[in-house]
Amino acid sequence: MFPGSWRCYRDRATLRMDLSPLRGTADFRWLFSSRAVTLLGTEASAVALLVQAKQLTGSAFAVGLLGVADDGQAPRGPAPEAPAR
Repeated sequence: MFPGSWRCYRDRATLRMDLSPLRGTADFRWLFSSRAVTLLGTEASAVALLVQAKQLTGSAFAVGLLGVADDGQAPRGPAPEAPAR
């Protein structure tokens, strides 16, 4: 342990998420909650696809192929930057 590293445990307020935008505007609450529901639905459909493939084919290889093929459809992370003109 480094000297003084206990401070990160003492001051937990710095590790908390800032919820003031959610309290401030109703539009942002709608945006945030709709994004959360969309994310959950997207992940649930990906899992459902793999479970259905396993039930229909009984093959772990087919499930693996679908997992690899499905991974490229939904971009994760920030969108790529547009090229400079």
